[in-house]
Amino acid sequence: MRTTLSFLNQTARRKGFSLAEVTLAVGITSVGMLALIGLIPGGLDSMRQSSSKVAEAKIIQAVTADYQMGDWGSRTSGQKLADKDYYFDERGVEVPASDPWRHYTARATVDTKFVALQGEASTGNKYLRRLQIKVTDRQNIEQAFVNTTQHRAYGSTVALMEQTNSETAIRY
Repeated sequence: MRTTLSFLNQTARRKGFSLAEVTLAVGITSVGMLALIGLIPGGLDSMRQSSSKVAEAKIIQAVTADYQMGDWGSRTSGQKLADKDYYFDERGVEVPASDPWRHYTARATVDTKFVALQGEASTGNKYLRRLQIKVTDRQNIEQAFVNTTQHRAYGSTVALMEQTNSETAIRY
């Protein structure tokens, strides 16, 4: 019976962890936490770049839609599309130029030459225009649009949807 009591007394005395075990656990936990903390800057940078790309995609879509649905002028006076600057917040929502939350500026320029599609005459289609959109997040927009490293350029083609008249109407 004495051995059983002696075993119970030893077990009762050894309820906690030894100093070596605690030190080892803290060391392993510290290495794991440092590895996770090291991943945070890269993750934040990726998130920032991703949100910037999403905002720019919204900006390109908004500018292209504005030109697509805008007034191209009359057939007799010629279809003229004016170059224009647009202003957006950090989410890609259009804001006035004076808005203090303005983050992006987009400059849209329209090529005056007709766009020639494959299989068409070399003169091009007078109802299509090539649209170049430059987007920057810099405050000095004039300098940013001159320096190619300070803006991103995108191209798009817009079409005048009212190009049919009674002589060339499509019949179904």
